[in-house]
Amino acid sequence: MFFARSLRLRLYGGVALAAAMLVLLSGAALVTLNQSHQATREIYARLTNLPNRAALDRAVDNLQAHTLPQNAPPTREVAEGLQREVRGLLAAAEQARVMMIRDYDAAPLGSPQRGQWVVAGPVLGTIGNRFNSMAAVANVLVPPSGQEFDRKKTDAARAELFRLAVLSKSELHAIPDPHVNLHRSLSQHHRHHRRLLLWVIGLTALVVLGCGWLVYYGYRRLGVPLRDLHRSARQIAGGDVGHRVKQWYNDEVGELVGAVNHMADRFSEMNEELDRRVYEQSRQLVRSERLAGVGTLSAGLAHEINNPLSAIGMAAQSLTQRSASLLSGCSAQERALAERYLEMIARETDRCSGITRKLLTFAKGNGGVREPTDVRTLAEEVLEMVRPMSKYADRRVEFDPGPAGCVGVAATGAGGPEDRAGGSIAHVNGPEIKQVLLNLTLNALEATPDGGAVTLRVRPGADAVEVSVEDTGCGMTDEVREHLFEPFFTRRGDGTGTGLGLSMTHRIVTDHGGTIEADSDGEGRGSVFRVRLPRQVAEPARRPLRKAA
Repeated sequence: MFFARSLRLRLYGGVALAAAMLVLLSGAALVTLNQSHQATREIYARLTNLPNRAALDRAVDNLQAHTLPQNAPPTREVAEGLQREVRGLLAAAEQARVMMIRDYDAAPLGSPQRGQWVVAGPVLGTIGNRFNSMAAVANVLVPPSGQEFDRKKTDAARAELFRLAVLSKSELHAIPDPHVNLHRSLSQHHRHHRRLLLWVIGLTALVVLGCGWLVYYGYRRLGVPLRDLHRSARQIAGGDVGHRVKQWYNDEVGELVGAVNHMADRFSEMNEELDRRVYEQSRQLVRSERLAGVGTLSAGLAHEINNPLSAIGMAAQSLTQRSASLLSGCSAQERALAERYLEMIARETDRCSGITRKLLTFAKGNGGVREPTDVRTLAEEVLEMVRPMSKYADRRVEFDPGPAGCVGVAATGAGGPEDRAGGSIAHVNGPEIKQVLLNLTLNALEATPDGGAVTLRVRPGADAVEVSVEDTGCGMTDEVREHLFEPFFTRRGDGTGTGLGLSMTHRIVTDHGGTIEADSDGEGRGSVFRVRLPRQVAEPARRPLRKAA
């Protein structure tokens, strides 16, 4: 259960375990030191405050030795010397007895000496009485001055002193020896000290192992994943967005690894999106520059070609007017052939003039004023222009005005007045955008077979209005999409297309600061053109056209 917890709880648990082991080790060490201190203090007290029975033994032994009866008859001088010695020995013995009593009183509470006082106290009292009796007997060893020295009394007193000394010696043996149990106490303290020392050693080993395990566990569960995370993060930051961090465990570090991998995925997606946008912008830039170059060339060519075409048209018109007089001598067949040729010259001249006018329009633009315009209204007007065309009567034209409008075949209305005023308003040149929508719609109808459908949708956005034209027609390949907006590129095989419609559409949308995109799932799967017009855009500065030399 512990290893299933989060990393934070495991760290807290590890720190608590280490703290508990340290506290236990410190407690065992303190107990050991306290026990050792108590044992040392008790031994010191026993050695320094131990009742000195040896001094009392020596004093009693001296009394016994000096009072030992002798065979030689005593003299007055010998008796006086013995009296002085006995009094001195009794004083020393009494001093030793008093010191022993004081040592017993100074013994610590609960010590063995205090327990021995129950026996030693009465014995020491009896020995004190013996010493008093011996002092009284010592006074009769020598009679007072003026009295006659009595040897029998002196021998009797000496014998009594010896007897009292022997009794004191025997009573002294009844006092417990203060050194009793000292060795046993030392052995007991040694065993306690040894046992506590083993506990301290064992706990120290346990703490060392526990700390080692915590270090290893932290290295495996935290150090290694963080090291890999650090290396991988630096590798991802260095540009290797395809690299992913190995996820070791499902904890906080694992969540961090997952976040880094997710961030790397986002970086990879953003990198791909950025590459795609750079590629698209590059294509747009190349296409714009190409269109600008073609526009400049077209303007020059149109100006140069217009004059000869005008001359040819005027000559054809003059010949047509004078054909009756000029061909009066020819046969009817020859006149009909000449008139047909003149009509062909006039027709093709007009066609060439139309092409040059389109080239000039493509190069210069209309130069109209831009103002807030309802794009949805422009789309409806385009549909009103397209619906009456009998050429496309077998194709369905649908209009989707957006969330506030209605959807239906050949719809004639959009949303209410409030929706018209706010949702699809853009700052554009109305006639130019209307031309864009008309070109896209006609192209979609041309590409759609009988029974197909073309849908015109308007989608207002926060910053722009998007208009899409979708058809169920022939679709297009990637190669066609690559060159779709280039001038003079056309897919019509009948020669009716000039290839300038989509180029002009692209130029108009670009001048408005918008974008146009074409998409198709392949041939036979239809196409969709999306035009995005910003609501507000600065008026672009038009470049002056360079006239051809």
